[in-house]
Amino acid sequence: MRPGRFFFSEIKNTQAFFALFFFYCLGMLSILRADRLYLDDMGRALYAYADWAPAGRPMAELLSWIFFLGVGTVDASPVTQILAAAELALAALLLCRALGFGFSPFVLAACIPIGLSPYGLENLSYKFDAPFMALSQLLCVLPFLCLRRGGRAGGKGFFPISVLCLFSSASIYQAGMNLYPAVALFICLRAFIAGAGGKGFARLILRFALPFSLAALGYALQVSCWLTGEQYGDYVARHCAIPSFWRLPGKMFANTGDYLSLLYGDWGENSLGALLLLLFFCFCAVFLRRAARGRGCSAISGGRSTARGLMGRCSVILALIFCFLLSPLGVQAPLEFPVWSPRTFCAFGTVLALMLLSLHPGRKSGNCAKISAGFLAGFVSLQLLLFASLYGNMLSVQNDWEDLQLARLAPVIWAFKEEKGLDRVIFTNSAGYSPLMSGIGRRFPLIRRMTVVPLTRNMRWGYEQLKIYGAAVRAGKPLPEDAQLVLYKDTPYFRLEECPGAAAVVTFKNIE
Repeated sequence: MRPGRFFFSEIKNTQAFFALFFFYCLGMLSILRADRLYLDDMGRALYAYADWAPAGRPMAELLSWIFFLGVGTVDASPVTQILAAAELALAALLLCRALGFGFSPFVLAACIPIGLSPYGLENLSYKFDAPFMALSQLLCVLPFLCLRRGGRAGGKGFFPISVLCLFSSASIYQAGMNLYPAVALFICLRAFIAGAGGKGFARLILRFALPFSLAALGYALQVSCWLTGEQYGDYVARHCAIPSFWRLPGKMFANTGDYLSLLYGDWGENSLGALLLLLFFCFCAVFLRRAARGRGCSAISGGRSTARGLMGRCSVILALIFCFLLSPLGVQAPLEFPVWSPRTFCAFGTVLALMLLSLHPGRKSGNCAKISAGFLAGFVSLQLLLFASLYGNMLSVQNDWEDLQLARLAPVIWAFKEEKGLDRVIFTNSAGYSPLMSGIGRRFPLIRRMTVVPLTRNMRWGYEQLKIYGAAVRAGKPLPEDAQLVLYKDTPYFRLEECPGAAAVVTFKNIE
């Protein structure tokens, strides 16, 4: 089969694509309305640089040159973010085709988390970066289409296609490739329940693990070419470090614990977390029930339907489920200092979608099972849609608060600069969150983690924000402990002091 026909034969159902695209755009409406220059966006908007290669993302740099017709960048939002929604809709569509799910209202509802992942929303907030982050996830889906084709694509073709797609995915956005192990583990779970033999099951795991490992190794070997010279900053070096071989197992165990702790902190005390926990229990119950009713894996259980054999099958299933839950951690697991930003767990939405798809009622299911599964899929997707809207609204609220703080601060700093001849500024604390954010932040700690405040100590983006308001200043060196500060101006909102001959020192008076 020709490659073009192979690809386009998988996207016949355009109605399903546009339905998913509509819901993704609906969830993004408040993010688009907020129109927030999100961290790196400020530098790219001010200086029109791409600068993805120094972060180990050479293919994102290349795609940026093609997309923006040059080495510079321009603010083309919301087109870039809408394009990201289209890429995620295509990824969801192809994933369903690869897993053999026909399109129905249930399947479409179950796919909502792929595009509106609670952690992936931060990726969609980036005006310049969103389409590349989404493309990285789309590339991780493409290899699984080969599993449904005969001939070379269904056999040897899977390995080279997987390596190529995963290497490209990592070169565009490293954390995007975490989607691949999530899908691979889900397929392994289904194969085990279907009765794959011990050797066949081991071959299946090896078949998925080898291309992922080879692509990750290839990426790690070539990425040093892009992380050299002055641009290879301390931040990148720190978050690329891998511990020694003897410390690696302990570090991976510690990173796993930190990841689970973050999940608990984000969802442990709110209603949406309780709903996701219910989904997880239903997911476990469905697979365990199928294992108990089916013939399981005869090579592992010895073909006996004894309690011991059943316990063995259930133990394997629970181990696979635990690894499946950890899959969004992915390439972060072996790092010495992982980036714990929410955006690195963008595969979390795919995990939720696969959990919902596992509840798919078969033709022989009773009406009660169909209604229950459909209600759960619809309700989870609705809550994620509301969460996405809430996040976008909080971005807008925080934008207004920071604009207000900057409008008050910029003229005073400019007057200080003109009078004292100093262009160095030190922030001793943060501009803080809007008071409207306090209640939502307590209910959803994740939203506070995703809504980053640039105007804070030791963050360069605060100085870029001031430039947007006409106050071109630079970061000052840390104050010595015995520094004698002289009050320059005290307002209800901030206090500005002078470190004679060195810098202006700003302390915000936050309401929180």
